[in-house]
Amino acid sequence: IVEVYSDKDTGTVTGQNPKAGEKVKVGTRVQINVSRGVRPLTVPSVIGQPYEQAASALEGAGFRVVRQNVESDQPAGTVVDQNPGSGASAPAGTTVTLSVSKGPVEEQVPDVSSQAEDDAITTLEAAGFQVDVQREGTDDPALDGFVLRQDPAGGSKAPKGATVTIVVGQ
Repeated sequence: IVEVYSDKDTGTVTGQNPKAGEKVKVGTRVQINVSRGVRPLTVPSVIGQPYEQAASALEGAGFRVVRQNVESDQPAGTVVDQNPGSGASAPAGTTVTLSVSKGPVEEQVPDVSSQAEDDAITTLEAAGFQVDVQREGTDDPALDGFVLRQDPAGGSKAPKGATVTIVVGQ
């Protein structure tokens, strides 16, 4: 009995030698080929690739592809995960699920102009932003410690986690 890879179910006889119906002498050795199932393939890594390129690579390697859109800070259309993972063995025709970024989530930037520095930082961080504080001299002592301007501007959209620069009077 010889086990061979085949598209037949595991354990199915796929061939024999001599062929069925041939006359042989008693005691002649007969080879029986039995299916081990489909030959496993190595799943390539496609993380970080654009979806179209990743799907094409996987389909070319003999896999099926399913797309699942997910929240991510990666650019829209980028593959951020795959299952089965890179390097796994799987039979041809196995479905590989690709998690594809919808793109960074954008949030409205709070307007913190004219707020005290500590209040502005607290407000921006609570909204999910990083804060970069820069200082600028001012002729009006009433503006010391207060936000003179910000970038991006209040009311605009920016990716969650982006840095908002505030310029504070001193």
